Amino acid sequence: MCIRDSLLQLLRTGDAQGKAQAAGVLGYLACSDDNDIVIVRAGAVDPLVQLLRTGDAEGKANAAGTLAYLACNDDSQVTIARAGAVDPLVQLLRTGNAEGKANAAAALRNLAANNDDNQVAIMRAGAVDPLVQLLRSRDTEGKADVAAALRNLAAHNNDNQSAIMRAGAVDPLMQLLRTGDAEEKAKAAGALANLAAYNNENQVAITRAGALGPLVKLLRTGDAEGKVKAVGALANLAAQNKDNQVAIVKAGAVDPLVQLLHTRDTEGRAAAAAALANLAAYNNDNQVAIVRASAVEPLVKLLRTCLLYTSDAADDTPC
Repeated sequence: MCIRDSLLQLLRTGDAQGKAQAAGVLGYLACSDDNDIVIVRAGAVDPLVQLLRTGDAEGKANAAGTLAYLACNDDSQVTIARAGAVDPLVQLLRTGNAEGKANAAAALRNLAANNDDNQVAIMRAGAVDPLVQLLRSRDTEGKADVAAALRNLAAHNNDNQSAIMRAGAVDPLMQLLRTGDAEEKAKAAGALANLAAYNNENQVAITRAGALGPLVKLLRTGDAEGKVKAVGALANLAAQNKDNQVAIVKAGAVDPLVQLLHTRDTEGRAAAAAALANLAAYNNDNQVAIVRASAVEPLVKLLRTCLLYTSDAADDTPC
């Protein structure tokens, strides 16, 4: 019997400690792209979901963490959801310990990524309120995963955007954007970007909440991921919104956007071009400001590289 099969046997028939340890080891093994598929095909999902329902605190946390890794695969997302994982994951968000809540948020984040059916199921299970509550809590563990879960739930779904806004997510996302670490700031910006996408009401609400200053600051000082997510948020806030176009330029976004065009970051350059396009659309003053910031030359260079970009894009990255 191989190690994997021994772990699965322990996961099914062991005592509480054995099951928790087996789930934890499977989580480490699942970090490999090849292993995650093998583990799912070997039948790990059902006993992991059972452990979510009946395990002790450690067992539930480890089961959720392993399911988070396994859900990075599209087919496995479907398998995990069909096995009934969503409801106990949401319950763990409400009642688990700090590690359990963080791992549940990570699992829901990955289950929701690029999967419309899972987005709907997670929302129907009532995930939004405990996710927002976790963002508001003083416990710092897992907030990046919470923001990413909200980001993925909001992607390409107007109903989910509205529900997340009604739950009061903007203020704690803003707080995370101001005071979080680099990863947390990037995930918060990504969530705000998806909430603003194709939604004029949300664009207005996010801007009124004071998002522009922190987003421009992240654009200037963030790491590579943070800058790209800040650009995405600014692009979506500016899209077909004249007031936001003006406010974003006044907040000082043009110069750092043009600076990003000069970097070697392919994703960053494409995102910056999208944001500048949205700022320039049907706005003569902004067009003049962008030209004066010396944007034309790097934009032409970008055009010559055949680098394509999409404005108003929603981001629902897993893992």
